[in-house]
Amino acid sequence: MEDSAGGHQGSIEEVLESVREFRETPGRQASWLVERVGVRDLVSSLSSGLLTRSDTDQVVDAIRSVIRELVGTQSGSSEAVLRMTDLVGASQLVDGLGHPAACVRELCVECIMLVARDLGEGSSDQGLMLGLVAALDDDDVSVSQGAKTTILNLGLDRVIFDNQRVVEKFKGILDGTGASKEVGRVRGIELLIEGWASSASEQGRALLDEKLKAGLNPGDLLSQLAWFESISPFARVPGGLEVLKDTGVIEHMGNLVADGAAEEDVERALVAEGILRVIAHMMAPENFADPDDEGKAEIFLPLLNASGLLLNPSIELSDSLREGAALCLGTFSTTFGSSGWKVIEGSKSLDNFLRSCSNSPRSLLPCYYETLSRLILASSTSSANRGLDMFMHLSPNQEAPSAMTKLMKHARDPVDSIRLSVWSLFSSVADQSWGLTLVADTPGWVDLLCSLDDVNVDVREKRVETANRVVQQPHAKELFGDSRFSRLYATARKSPHTLDPRPPRPDPMVDIAMDHR
Repeated sequence: MEDSAGGHQGSIEEVLESVREFRETPGRQASWLVERVGVRDLVSSLSSGLLTRSDTDQVVDAIRSVIRELVGTQSGSSEAVLRMTDLVGASQLVDGLGHPAACVRELCVECIMLVARDLGEGSSDQGLMLGLVAALDDDDVSVSQGAKTTILNLGLDRVIFDNQRVVEKFKGILDGTGASKEVGRVRGIELLIEGWASSASEQGRALLDEKLKAGLNPGDLLSQLAWFESISPFARVPGGLEVLKDTGVIEHMGNLVADGAAEEDVERALVAEGILRVIAHMMAPENFADPDDEGKAEIFLPLLNASGLLLNPSIELSDSLREGAALCLGTFSTTFGSSGWKVIEGSKSLDNFLRSCSNSPRSLLPCYYETLSRLILASSTSSANRGLDMFMHLSPNQEAPSAMTKLMKHARDPVDSIRLSVWSLFSSVADQSWGLTLVADTPGWVDLLCSLDDVNVDVREKRVETANRVVQQPHAKELFGDSRFSRLYATARKSPHTLDPRPPRPDPMVDIAMDHR
């Protein structure tokens, strides 16, 4: 019996045999498979219930090959698309979205894209659009992501907002009432955010505004924290940060962080601490393809101001709140570097952080030293001595030699994280022209750096990194002299992983230097 696609209607066994022969014969064209089996039989076999997982994967790959050949690598082959549309009906594609195998559901999303594109700009099939929106709720990320991409390509108005039934289905997913609950809700909001700038849909904008603000429930602080945690990934979605700003989410987060400093309330402090973690994740470098985007950096100013209140040394706060605030400042400076320096200097964070550096609690030393290290690197292009000004705040009398003395002592601290943060700071300092002069003039610093006897491999690695930065500086040999430069060069070439570590021991040279301060 002939199939309208060419070929004959055959049994499942015949379909599988043909698929295997097609896959095992290099260079064979998909048209051979279409003539041998027919597209309709290929697609129908997926719903037979007789295929193993391996069989299903092979048939799906074969159908993809047929689609590529029918449609071609270009999107202009309308005749081929019409043929696919005729052979693979819309209802069959929608039914396929309920297939137990994720690869089949993903394939159906791809085919819906072809069929819907063939229908033209001004038309749509309600069944296809309902199927696409339902696929946002799929618990397989590849399927839900594929559905989101397809909807964006076809347009939000056409897929969703031109049909009230589809709108209601979409709203249900946004409310978390779908089968996968959180997956669908998050994917739906991502869809609205990505469509914010590219879509002319006023309905889409209004719905996104409504859903984002719905999470800002002033009566339940802990539920707000959970909501912020769920939407923080939207910072990496194109246009997401701007949407969070325009809808008031950024401002509200800043207000809740500031409340952690203004009120003696355990719940508010816990919420502020949690939001600081969310903010740090939103600021992370991997979320920004263009770290030189000053516009994005400025969006964080309210959050830096709010976290800066928690760094005020005049206010009694928990170490965890101060650590969270310092982490935000350090993460921001790492992400945006010199392009974000104006924002840093215009915020309340920097001054309060520097004021607290000279007398920070021991538990905060690792975080504070690491933050200062990042700030020094970020400020390197702003002015020649800005980094030095910040570094001197480690000393109560704001003198660089005194700050070095403090760091030299902490470089031999028994706590690994403190030693590691000291060398991270030394590495950033040595990378600056003023810093290179400072470490070269500090008695015992080279001896301490070159004594790679720390039990912690990360600390040894950081010392080797510091030595590398020093010897690469243009005037390093002139500043350190031949003998000390040779030791630094030898240290820079060592591998910390092959050393036999010994416990930290007092260095007489360092002790003598300390005694003469």
